[in-house]
Amino acid sequence: MLGCPFGAIPTRIVAAEQGRLAFVWPLAPLTENTTYDVSVAGPAPASGVPVVPVSIAFTTRSYPTPPPDGADREEWMPDETSVKRGWRTGRPTSPWESLAPLLAPAGVTAISGRVLTLDGRPLPDVTLAMAGEDGTRSDRTGRFLLVVKPAAAARRVLQIDGRTASRPNRRYGFFEYGLTVPPGQTTVLPFTTWLPKLDTRHAVTIPSPTTREVVVTTPSIPGLELHIPPQTVIRGVDGKPVTEVSITPIPVDRPPFPLAKNVVVPVYFTVQPGSAYLRTAGTGLKGAWLVYPNYKHDPAGQRLQFYHYDPDVKGWYVYGLGTVTPNGAHVMPDPTTRLYELTGAMINDGEQPPGGGASPDA
Repeated sequence: MLGCPFGAIPTRIVAAEQGRLAFVWPLAPLTENTTYDVSVAGPAPASGVPVVPVSIAFTTRSYPTPPPDGADREEWMPDETSVKRGWRTGRPTSPWESLAPLLAPAGVTAISGRVLTLDGRPLPDVTLAMAGEDGTRSDRTGRFLLVVKPAAAARRVLQIDGRTASRPNRRYGFFEYGLTVPPGQTTVLPFTTWLPKLDTRHAVTIPSPTTREVVVTTPSIPGLELHIPPQTVIRGVDGKPVTEVSITPIPVDRPPFPLAKNVVVPVYFTVQPGSAYLRTAGTGLKGAWLVYPNYKHDPAGQRLQFYHYDPDVKGWYVYGLGTVTPNGAHVMPDPTTRLYELTGAMINDGEQPPGGGASPDA
């Protein structure tokens, strides 16, 4: 048996040399800087004399963190080829996705999943919780098992807090995902939660409340603009005023949670702090609005759907429309297409999808 502090690792045993030699082949990737034990007990040779039980310990090597000025494997910087590929990384499947999910005992209500970085490595110490309940953290394999209280309402909101996994040279964000949680069983998330390293270098500092219209941009996504009107206060999930806002690109093949079904997403990103609320005083425009780059070169006057994510009830839904500008450079939202919570947003660059682009968790 091959074991570690996280439990037993499935293996395949290959015998050789007429039973005098055996190869132990792990069926799941091993975690770096972790001590494992190989235990042998019970085998008997042809002579019938039992083999003395033995246990062998070994520790896997640790990989150093890339230097700040070196290539960062976690960063995904979109370019012209990214647009042509449909805003995808094209990276291969991570071997960590093959690990069996953690399961709670029968009769226990729980949620099981995994959290990986964009380069496919496990991200430990991410906090997973339901509002008002005790949470858990992802382990060194990126997996987590969150035991929750059975509730009358089947739909629950999973809080994915990457801030607790942050380090001095890399920060992660906050996300929320709505899902149905049947009581008395483990709900295994049918997707990997990919958490991007946040782009804090281009974060914008804002006063609270804002004294003028603030436009948040990022050189990683030229043409994308988040407009925040004057007299707006943004409050994070902790209720405190927000004074820094950032935009980080996210590839559509590695999002924190699934995107809407049958929707063509030309550009995707996260605005952090996630799940923050906007409140605008006065009689002017209220709520924030997003201006998108017209990366698909739709004709001037083309109408497009604007999507927002509501983890509590709706999932992904169309909250308004926008129009390609006369010069074809941007997609401008209608005056009523406004955002009041930073939980996720995108546009649909294809035909109106069947079912209105239903949320995969609906």
